Formats: sequence, structure tokens, C-alpha cells
Amino acid sequence: MQQRDKPKATQERLCHTRGVGAFTLIEVNLAILLVATGILTLLALFPLGLRQGELAIMDTHEAMFATHVLSGLEGNALSVDMMNWSIWSDHDRFRVEVSRGVSPVQNLWDNTVDGVEWPLNSDRRIRYRLEVNPDPSSDDRVWTVTLQIKSGVYGSFDNESRFYVTKLVYLGDVTWSDI
Repeated sequence: MQQRDKPKATQERLCHTRGVGAFTLIEVNLAILLVATGILTLLALFPLGLRQGELAIMDTHEAMFATHVLSGLEGNALSVDMMNWSIWSDHDRFRVEVSRGVSPVQNLWDNTVDGVEWPLNSDRRIRYRLEVNPDPSSDDRVWTVTLQIKSGVYGSFDNESRFYVTKLVYLGDVTWSDI
């Protein structure tokens, strides 16, 4: 009798162990489905991250271009300021003098459609519009410079562009002999 009981106990123990330690096919499939969903979600985020990285680069290049152009204009305005009031007060002459030598812009007063290459020796283009006008809220001592910038060659220029503004102020002393 003991010999018969022994195989029965071993059989029960094996059945009991098999039920506790193993996964069913449905559980394995659900685990694979969850892992696959997580991996696909991560892979779907990569193009978004790359696009945001590209937009950050474009924003940086636009800010660099604006800083370059506006700093050049401010430096030229300072040198005009040191010359005399007659250049500062002559609107057309002032625009020519203040834009002299500001590169890579060939003609600052050209409302660029194709854009300029920026940074230099790259394949990136920047379109811009530049306006230098006397400030209507003051006398002729203050000029407002507005630079509108859009990266790339295509797309709506008016809706997606950024504006950079600076003021140029005549620091010299206006005497009656200058007027």
C-alpha cells in the first residue's frame, strides 16, 4: 500500500508546483503587448524630439542673426553720432550710413524673399525685413529699428516670423549751427 501512495503524492506535488510557477499563454501575450506598446510609444516620441531640436536651432540662428545685424547698426549709428547732426537728421543719408558694412546682408533695405545664408557657410537661409524709421513719439533724435526674421525659404512670413526691435538715440549735442 505504501508503494501505491508514494506515486500519488509525487503526482499531486508535481501538479501543484506546475500551477503556481508557470504563466499561461494569455499572460505571456499580455506582457508582450504591454512591452511592445511602451517601445512603440518611445519610438513615436523620437521624431517629435528631433523636430523640437531643429526648431531650437532655428531660434538660435534667428537670434544670432538679429544680434549681428542690430549690433552692426548700433555701432554704425554711434559713429554717425560722432560725425554730425546733419547726417542723423537726413533720413535717406542716415539709412545708408547706418547700414554700411553690416554683413552678410547685401542690401538691408531689400525685403528679402530668398533670404541670406546664415550662419555663413551653411545650408540654412534666413529671410528678413528691416525698417529704420524716426520714432514718432520723439523728435528726430530717436530712430526705431525693427527687424522681422523668419528661418527657411518657405512658409508664411507674416504669421510665423519673430520681431527684434532696438532704438538708436542721438547722443551728440545739437546746436543751432548743425540745423
